[in-house]
Amino acid sequence: MRGAVFALLICLVGPVAAAGAVHVVDVRGRSVRLEAPARRVVSLTPHITELLFVLGAQEVIIATVEHSDWPAEAREIPRIGDAFRVDRERLLLLNPELVVAWDSGTAVELVEWLETRGMPVYVTDALKLADIPRSLRDLGALTGHEETAEKAATQFETGMAELAETHADVSPLRVFYQIAPRPLYTVGGTHIISEVLALCGGQNVFSELEELASTVSVEAVIQTDPEVILAGTWPQAASPLARWNAFPMLTAVRNGAMFTVSADLLHRSTPRMLEAVTSVCEFLETVRRERAK
Repeated sequence: MRGAVFALLICLVGPVAAAGAVHVVDVRGRSVRLEAPARRVVSLTPHITELLFVLGAQEVIIATVEHSDWPAEAREIPRIGDAFRVDRERLLLLNPELVVAWDSGTAVELVEWLETRGMPVYVTDALKLADIPRSLRDLGALTGHEETAEKAATQFETGMAELAETHADVSPLRVFYQIAPRPLYTVGGTHIISEVLALCGGQNVFSELEELASTVSVEAVIQTDPEVILAGTWPQAASPLARWNAFPMLTAVRNGAMFTVSADLLHRSTPRMLEAVTSVCEFLETVRRERAK
């Protein structure tokens, strides 16, 4: 009888223990397995820190990197470096249960170095809008916040789908997106901002660039003659569009089709990006209305 009871207890306990295990596949195709949701997490880029706050998982973040500043509470988290360099000795001493890295910024060598020391590493990125809800769901599983993750991911997907449907049949506009004015930086066709422009009915005039982001010359911009110029801007920064007033031959300048959008919203791959994409779509729609008059 005792043996039967013991066997029954084992059967009951076994699935519970297994249910605590977590397995996801990251953007590099690596399997990330945890015996239980992580309670000590190091974030190696600001947008990952923000995603963890979105999930309500901020209590598990034991360290992050410079410029992790949203929400304001994130500024209180200890720093171990920046998005490209970290203090490896401090990272080891923290003994995290999970390190979350950034594919476009964290060196492959660092990820391998961490793994050789027994640290689980999940690598995320956001080359496409769909990568944002994917990251939310994966991080939700890895930290035990699946319900919140699903809600946030679904809200983002629904918002983007509504924008895509609204602008599905609009007339296209040639758009130059300026990341920075000096040196003059823009995005290539594989950058997530190019997808944002396309969703709103815009065509990136530098979509043929192979790099995610690259410097371009003023002459190259003039040659493309964009119908719209968009620029990311930061608080307290000087006007990023002022230089273009010296080129009235540009269609965008001649028609006053120059706009700024919050770089903090558009350049970080988090749910707040939806607000920026909404603004971009509104800017392009304003240009279409003016063109139709």
